[in-house]
Amino acid sequence: MKDDLDRIMEVMEVAFDPTYGEAWTRRQVSDGLVLPSTHYILAGPDGAHPAPEAPATGFALSRAVLVEEELLLLAVHPHYRRQEL
Repeated sequence: MKDDLDRIMEVMEVAFDPTYGEAWTRRQVSDGLVLPSTHYILAGPDGAHPAPEAPATGFALSRAVLVEEELLLLAVHPHYRRQEL
């Protein structure tokens, strides 16, 4: 079974064009997630959190700073973009 980091990285690999270098490496994501102020949300095909065996279709990474939440990265698998739920 894949963990959430695996599912984030699967989306990362296809969501960002390598020409622009916007995608984070697995190490960058895992290092960020060990910080208590960093959060993530996974989305499945229906927009809800995916079941453990289901693939993720998107994710968001954010960081809390005092009373604000900073969006660090947002990605959606290209196949699921522009779809209505």
